[in-house]
Amino acid sequence: MGEQARIGVMDSGVGGLTFVRELLALCPGADIIYFGDSANCPYGNQTRERILDLTYRTLSFLQQSKIHVAVIACNTISTLIDTLQSNTSSPLFSVVAPVAGAVAHSGARRVGVLGTEFTIAVGTYQRLIQQINPAIEVVGKGSSSLAAMVDQGAPVQEIEGEIQSCFGPLLDHNPPEVVILGCTHYPIVKDFFTRRYPNIEFLDPAVEQAKVVAHWLEQQGLETTGQGDLKVYTSGDPDAYRRILERLQIPVPHVLEQIIP
Repeated sequence: MGEQARIGVMDSGVGGLTFVRELLALCPGADIIYFGDSANCPYGNQTRERILDLTYRTLSFLQQSKIHVAVIACNTISTLIDTLQSNTSSPLFSVVAPVAGAVAHSGARRVGVLGTEFTIAVGTYQRLIQQINPAIEVVGKGSSSLAAMVDQGAPVQEIEGEIQSCFGPLLDHNPPEVVILGCTHYPIVKDFFTRRYPNIEFLDPAVEQAKVVAHWLEQQGLETTGQGDLKVYTSGDPDAYRRILERLQIPVPHVLEQIIP
């Protein structure tokens, strides 16, 4: 039996818990240390330099737990993975690349990407998909507000209003066949999207990302069966995490603390 897998997961807030849910289904015996930086959410409204600074602080915190790998659940951070990997010793996994590859081979002709304004402006999803399949048309739209609204537990009416006003112009007329929810906060309210747009397939990138991470852990001979330990830390309000954990049907961990890395 190999060493127990220890996985660090980082996000700008509660959104990365969608990845934790998928990983727990595949690797229930892995120990997971999660940090959500809700005090600075959303990262998509920060500068590139600020995002890198915040991410390096989080990486340093996670590495104190002697993790085997760091998973970037945040789409905005993932757009900077090349810079981050060249400046850290921990293997890093992006949330963007796995689903981009899956979509490129899906047979879809028109793909939409919804995310923060930073993620859409950088264009990583568009570039990766079209590198594999140049015939696919990729259209994107960013919101400066939705991630923070989900993180803060905004009322349903406000979240639905933002989805309709911000993304409606893209999804109502000549809609894409497939839409990537390119911000980890968005899958938390995926049901809002599917109710409003029942004929569009909405993809949660965490599903493909968890498969890639699980395969890597297996290749390394790390133990992922049995019963692992989940610890959740945040720079924000722990109660917001408790609510999302319950919504995602993830058992609330014994360790759920507010810290500043």
